[in-house]
Amino acid sequence: QWAFWFNATDQSYLRHIAKWRHRIGDIERAGRRRDREDLMAAARMLRREAAATRELLRSPAALLWRAQPAFILRSAHKGNILWDEESKRCRFVDVEAVSLGDPTYMLVRFLVSLQRGERFEVPPLFVGAARDTFLRVCPGWLIPGFDRLFEARLLEREMSDAVWVVWEHVERRREGSVTAATNVEERLGRVALLRHQAVAKYFGA
Repeated sequence: QWAFWFNATDQSYLRHIAKWRHRIGDIERAGRRRDREDLMAAARMLRREAAATRELLRSPAALLWRAQPAFILRSAHKGNILWDEESKRCRFVDVEAVSLGDPTYMLVRFLVSLQRGERFEVPPLFVGAARDTFLRVCPGWLIPGFDRLFEARLLEREMSDAVWVVWEHVERRREGSVTAATNVEERLGRVALLRHQAVAKYFGA
């Protein structure tokens, strides 16, 4: 019911795309103001990849709109999990940011927080087990096009995280190379890889 109180829904990618645009603009302005070429270069990379990702998210947007909305805990990542030794269960902390929408959001958010390196390297058996467990809780017939939505949300989350780490670096006025501090090139490599895989799978290119 918190989501209704705050009118927070997530049945579109547009809110995230708008946030990319706003934050990349902040990075560009900071680069000009501070005469930081590394920030300007990062902003150019982000803007280029964001434009390509935005176009690719047009196709699954209608599928997302028709999906039955689910409860979303936006902070469902490994940094917000505590292990309760007594009950032998995990529990999430930082539960203020909630919404209703994309039924794949929480699964993707958690899996993205586990990966390392340029490729999506969470072990396939783990991804399969997580997917199967998720679909037992929320049966697949409730989520037409589950795989497409999963892949689209994975792409959106990777792009959003790439923008956020650079923006956060700027907002905290951190010194040193933004590329080295944020691994933005590696992150955008993951975005490009996911995008190319989606194009090959769904458009045969």
